[in-house]
Amino acid sequence: MENNIYKPKTLPQISAPFSYVAHHLNDMGHPYELVGANVDSINPSQAFIDSDLVHELMDQLKNGEDLKAIWLDKDNNALDGHHRHAAYTLNKNTHIPAVRLKTDKENAIKVLSEIQRKYDSENNSDFINSLQEDQDTSMYVPEKVHKTSKDTIKAFRKKPVVERCISGNFFALKEIPGYKPYEIELDSILNTDDIDPKIKKEMNPVAALGKVWFPNLNFEAKAKDMEMGIDDFINTIVAEKARTKKIDGILYGDKLLQTIDPK
Repeated sequence: MENNIYKPKTLPQISAPFSYVAHHLNDMGHPYELVGANVDSINPSQAFIDSDLVHELMDQLKNGEDLKAIWLDKDNNALDGHHRHAAYTLNKNTHIPAVRLKTDKENAIKVLSEIQRKYDSENNSDFINSLQEDQDTSMYVPEKVHKTSKDTIKAFRKKPVVERCISGNFFALKEIPGYKPYEIELDSILNTDDIDPKIKKEMNPVAALGKVWFPNLNFEAKAKDMEMGIDDFINTIVAEKARTKKIDGILYGDKLLQTIDPK
């Protein structure tokens, strides 16, 4: 996809160490404070929350590990750290470690983005990037591994298979008059029964799976924002999410979604 529909276009993506950001904030004359922000006082600025990543962060909290502070503007608008915020909230924490810039949202975003760009330009080697400890901005990187299998499946489709289809190719697993049979080799098949058997019984199983992977996303609003039809949007985000998990087929009931482009 040319447009990244997972990451917000305007919010800073902070992977630089706190000491680096703090040093530049001081040099630039931008005051900030370290606070224990009340969970209920924080205003999220990001609609997309990846449930896999949140669960991974919750596991860290339950294991007694500390998460990095989130970044706020003077009005407690969250600028970076939405997954950490969600993890703390679900973990029943009342306060979250945070860094609050004493400036408005627009200026805070500008300042933090400028510092991050400087950090990226100074640390652009693969080795340095591999040492990045910030996972919050990696919305395309799955942290929870689903059980999968490898198989060759006979499936049926009326329309021709589309190569490099961002929303994937859908097949029936039962023979239907007028449908062409295909032998599809799949290296990593996800059966939604392993996630939740109720998914295949839903009116729209793909949307139900999307709700599992993106529980806090308003599909209708985001589809409108992306100027996409709701079904196309849901199919696209589910297929793209599956690709990041290296899943090339999703089974739900008597249907198959092929998510990886045929080679």
